[in-house]
Amino acid sequence: MYGLEYAAFISDLVFGFSCTLLSLLHFFGVGKNFENITGLIGLISGIIGFILTLIYIIYSGYIFTNDSPMMSYETSPSSSDLNPYSSYSMPKLDKNREFAKWNNDKQRYECIFYEENDYDSLYPKYNELGKKQYNYHKDFTFPDDNSKYINCQYPLGNNNNDKLYTLCSTFFGSLDKSTNNNCEEFFYEDIKDISYKYMYDKWVTSIIFGCFIIVLNLGLAIFGFLMFKESGSSSGLVSIK
Repeated sequence: MYGLEYAAFISDLVFGFSCTLLSLLHFFGVGKNFENITGLIGLISGIIGFILTLIYIIYSGYIFTNDSPMMSYETSPSSSDLNPYSSYSMPKLDKNREFAKWNNDKQRYECIFYEENDYDSLYPKYNELGKKQYNYHKDFTFPDDNSKYINCQYPLGNNNNDKLYTLCSTFFGSLDKSTNNNCEEFFYEDIKDISYKYMYDKWVTSIIFGCFIIVLNLGLAIFGFLMFKESGSSSGLVSIK
């Protein structure tokens, strides 16, 4: 995706600068005989830039809404040594930073977002990282001394069942509520900054910026076509006379 991003934006920059320079030269009366070629260059550049940028936006939008920075998609999640799937990766959280709750009917803790055979369900997607539960927030960082947020933080990664999927699918069933401060929910605490919000903002900005560039590419193609058509017609009239 990064390669596609650089290819699209650098091409847009080169095409835009070149066509702008040629247009300025024609505006000042330089190279009037080659306006049709400049128009053709603008038309082709606009089409190429439009296609590359559109592909980038579609691909970037797909990754943004479907993938997670906590996941590794190169190895089977059933692998016992797959670190990105361990509980050290931040789980998907609700608005109060809860990732598991006590189920009175089943008498066991359950991960809120757990779905059987769906490893992705346990981790936040890129488009969710701008929410307050994934970034520094004073209400979470400085809670009251007797707050359940302090007393009910499950120590992810400090036990042998440190695979989050294993933790949610089997291990939580063996936990006794009375030995866990009678907590109704478990919270995730290890978030100290706004780095995820920064990542989210950069991603959204690049997509919006790409949409603006698509409009400019369309304008470049249209003006290039009009210049090519107009200069071609003028050349025809001159040759007839």
